[in-house]
Amino acid sequence: MAENYKDHNPRAADELLGEVGKLATGVENRLARAKQMVARAEFDKASQLCKEVLKQYPDNPDCLVNLLYIAQYPNQASPAEVEALYTKARQVDPKLPQVYLYYATALAAEGTYDAAVTAIEKAISLKPDNAEAHSWLADVREKQHRPAETIEQYRLVLTVEPSFRSARLELGKILLSSGRAREAIPVLLPALRGRRLVHARCNAFPGARVPRHGRPRKRPGIS
Repeated sequence: MAENYKDHNPRAADELLGEVGKLATGVENRLARAKQMVARAEFDKASQLCKEVLKQYPDNPDCLVNLLYIAQYPNQASPAEVEALYTKARQVDPKLPQVYLYYATALAAEGTYDAAVTAIEKAISLKPDNAEAHSWLADVREKQHRPAETIEQYRLVLTVEPSFRSARLELGKILLSSGRAREAIPVLLPALRGRRLVHARCNAFPGARVPRHGRPRKRPGIS
């Protein structure tokens, strides 16, 4: 009888699956557009698009994570909004490392470094080989003026992902500024190869400003 019921109206079932597929594809396309907007630094547009998706699908983890990521940029979310996004995202998927990592980046943008460290360490505990998380932890430790821990985290980044160029440059810069040139040379050599050789050399020395991929500017009022 169950088999008879299952095959009773296959066309209706196919149509239903088709509609569900269209909805899922529509959400994926909008979130992909939002990520492209972030890449172009169109944070207001990306945030608005994600919020529109969230109204329809309040339990969409990708959308919640995207909004937490965007929250690190100026004027994108208040502290209360960040906490609400984090609480909801953690309820939806408590084992998703990005929930804790991008909550941490929002906290760090506000200068709340100790709480940011706790959140990043949670992300790392869920995915120990997360190079991005170790890079962010190094960044926060540097802001806390903890050079030994900063160096340790950048070394962990390169252990996981040797091609992480910005981490290699940052580590080299810190080692050079600490008078540890002999250690810095093997770190920097791989980053100094290729078409961007001159640019990399300029950014590798103490006092130079090394651009960090994806790192936000501080919000107004944060020293």
